[in-house]
Amino acid sequence: MTGSPARTWLAIPTVPLVLLLLLGPVAAPAAETTWTARELLRRAQQSYQEINDYQCEVTLFTRKGQRQQDIRLEFAFKKPGMVRARVIGGSHRGSEVAVGRDGRIRGHQGGLLSAFRVTLGRDDRRLYNIRGEPVWDADWGAFLRKFQAALEQRPVEAVVHPGEAGTLVADLHLPGTPQPDHQVYIVDASSFLLRGAERYEGDTLVTRISYAKERLNPNLADGYFNM
Repeated sequence: MTGSPARTWLAIPTVPLVLLLLLGPVAAPAAETTWTARELLRRAQQSYQEINDYQCEVTLFTRKGQRQQDIRLEFAFKKPGMVRARVIGGSHRGSEVAVGRDGRIRGHQGGLLSAFRVTLGRDDRRLYNIRGEPVWDADWGAFLRKFQAALEQRPVEAVVHPGEAGTLVADLHLPGTPQPDHQVYIVDASSFLLRGAERYEGDTLVTRISYAKERLNPNLADGYFNM
């Protein structure tokens, strides 16, 4: 009776064995980069230095005592300190403020009063949220300075861990009176731009800011910041 030649059990692993010998040992997956908070801050500062102006959408939550405030802004910034911010959500919707190159601050309320522009002093309470933080502190640079100031305090416990949506999260714990201070800075792991920040007094969230819809270096004219 004729048929195909018999195949022995030794023939079965021959091809895989040859391939394994040619390919050599399989490489282990590369380990993730480990960051310190200072390294992450330095890289974020370098990215910020490459930006002359930008536009974005800012979402800001603040709490002081029993009071809470939610606000959403169309925000534009141009170095060294020009700002234009328009409230698109939350209290005072439609209000707008601009800080020109000469430091002059102009603004208007929303609604029927939007046609009336006024000049404001830097101490005008309408420029500040319920925690006493001015609108120009929504700039990325202002939060990077807060990040740096926190790291310079002693003692400070700082760790960096992966966050959601391709981010790196720096967790900073500082002793405080009457409550410890916990600050969080969220940085994009690819662009190293600031994506958000949080601050807690004890276990209570008192500030949260996040950024979206960024336009980098759109070459805004100085006149855009005059109102």
